[in-house]
Amino acid sequence: MTLTRRNLVGLLGMLPFARADVAFARAASGPLDIRVEDRPNASGAFVPATVSISAGSTVRWTNAGILLHTVTCDPAQAKDPSHIALPAGAAPFGSDDLAQGDTYEHRFDVPGTYRYICHYHERMGMAGTVVVTG
Repeated sequence: MTLTRRNLVGLLGMLPFARADVAFARAASGPLDIRVEDRPNASGAFVPATVSISAGSTVRWTNAGILLHTVTCDPAQAKDPSHIALPAGAAPFGSDDLAQGDTYEHRFDVPGTYRYICHYHERMGMAGTVVVTG
């Protein structure tokens, strides 16, 4: 298809309907990045909050804020274990403390839905989701 002015206007017109909170896995070019951010009047956020990837993909979290954060997907480490979800057969995982600029990577081999939190800011709702497709 040739990109014409009409096609470009049509494509740009669809942008408001795109979901900003979902990212999709990249090809073998490297890990999918999630920013760990501080928020005014709040604890922080994982951006995007929800990602969808293929089994075997790696996600990299980078702390772009000044507060300490964690990536915690272990019910034993949560104040409320219901905030964590792991598919059957997947092992719990989690980072150490992430200071500003620190990164943590995890490879997702088991398909399913993973819900994770920041251990320090769980009660403030700092949570994310990774959906892994087979």
